[in-house]
Amino acid sequence: VKMGRHELENVYSFVYLGSEIAADGDQQVTLKHRCDIAWGRFSQHMTVLTSTKLPVNLRLRFYAALIVMAMVYGSSAWFFTVDVRKG
Repeated sequence: VKMGRHELENVYSFVYLGSEIAADGDQQVTLKHRCDIAWGRFSQHMTVLTSTKLPVNLRLRFYAALIVMAMVYGSSAWFFTVDVRKG
């Protein structure tokens, strides 16, 4: 496929607005991508999230704001099949 003089690369998946989209509509690709991003965020903020100097409730609030929000971004557009729910 060409766009003007440029030939477009044929790919199975691509990232658009922070979500990975698979050509066949496989939601597992999107779910794995969001999980990978959440794990990356956890790695970035692990020292704060595991610090015993902070109260547990504060660490949980950080976790919800930093990790959970990164994980569920775009989830309102996900099609929740049985396989996606199993995760």
